[in-house]
Amino acid sequence: MIVEPKLLNFGQVSRLQEVAPKKAVLTKGDGGPISPKLKPFEQTGIEADLKEIKPGETYELEVKLAEEFDGKLGRADLELETGVAEAPVIKFQVFARWLPRLVAKPRYFSLPMQPSVDTELRVNLEWDDKKPHKVENLSVDDPDLQVRLEENDGQQEVVLVVPAGYRPLTNRRTILMETDDPTVKKFQIQAIAKRDYKPLRAAPTTPPKPVVTKGETEPAAIRAKAEAVETGSTAKTATLEAKGIEKTSIKEVAKRKRKDTSDPEEQPSESKEEATKAKGKP
Repeated sequence: MIVEPKLLNFGQVSRLQEVAPKKAVLTKGDGGPISPKLKPFEQTGIEADLKEIKPGETYELEVKLAEEFDGKLGRADLELETGVAEAPVIKFQVFARWLPRLVAKPRYFSLPMQPSVDTELRVNLEWDDKKPHKVENLSVDDPDLQVRLEENDGQQEVVLVVPAGYRPLTNRRTILMETDDPTVKKFQIQAIAKRDYKPLRAAPTTPPKPVVTKGETEPAAIRAKAEAVETGSTAKTATLEAKGIEKTSIKEVAKRKRKDTSDPEEQPSESKEEATKAKGKP
């Protein structure tokens, strides 16, 4: 038996829109005729129906979302009896993820830093169903801020009032809301103060590379670096000349010093033969 597909994934769905059903097709393989049957299942929130397209050869399994799955993620396992000895049971998996029942747009308030005048910030409450909902309580955890709810043509809006000169003690405040919905009894909206931080830059430990400006070729930049080295060498030579030292390398100066130190004082010396004769005299 050939089955396509074995996974029926509805993805993320909204309660405000009609969700199209998902289908799987069962086709006879190399064996004899097939006679699949849907086994009873206890999963709530879905409806499944097995239809005969061509007796003994082709069948279609159709799955619909009848109501919400439990929680944010719904999963159901369906089983079909195939009537084929080689594969007596085929399993199907059904997935669906419902959108959150309540969201705030934008997701949070952006607190201004020391506004010059009283400022009102607003976010909309969007429910993912068609039922009316009531906000029973609304509060903010900062006594310097005020919050209220406004409704206009069924649209709920949370208004946060920031006084002039307001400076938040922390970068995050919380607006707490209580509703009459059993699945969203409490809902939070954050108020975030954004600050611009400029990180300190460490002093460079290595000399910068020569910069090639617009219109200047790389050899020109290298030549400029060589000229800078030559200028430093010229300054060093001038210092040595001021001290009475000729322009020479450091190695030559050190070598000359060692030679001067090792040479004995210049004085006449006897030949070896004369020294021997003098030693033999009484």
